[in-house]
Amino acid sequence: MLFFDAEPIGNVYGEIIDTASSICNQFILVERHSISLNDNAIKVLKELNPFLLEKREQQEWLGTELFGDTATVNYYSLNEKSKHILKTHAKGLYSWVQPNLTEDLSFIKDSGEAWLINIAHEYCSYIDSDDDDELMRIKSISGINARYV
Repeated sequence: MLFFDAEPIGNVYGEIIDTASSICNQFILVERHSISLNDNAIKVLKELNPFLLEKREQQEWLGTELFGDTATVNYYSLNEKSKHILKTHAKGLYSWVQPNLTEDLSFIKDSGEAWLINIAHEYCSYIDSDDDDELMRIKSISGINARYV
């Protein structure tokens, strides 16, 4: 496991998304019902709509569990176009919070396993992998601030 000690922003954020796209085929974004979306978040959701695979009402998703409430978890296909939208509309992983964007951008491998877990409002994100090659690819990104745990 590789824990980010500082928010991946700018080029580091972009390179993490590029790496994710070579390892994962899906990502999620979460709509919390207790926080309204602003116009920017609605615009991004509309741009991502062609890549939407499924919407689920869930109490729990990667790294988060709600008590007594649910949220809409949107599952998207990760490809060149959706990757571009993610890179264009956020400066870093912790930008993915409502109301300006949906929450907790996280990535899922082809096998269905979580790969990058992001709890943006808690400023916490990590790579959940035991694959040395995947971890080294992330650690080799210039400017990354991450440690093995």
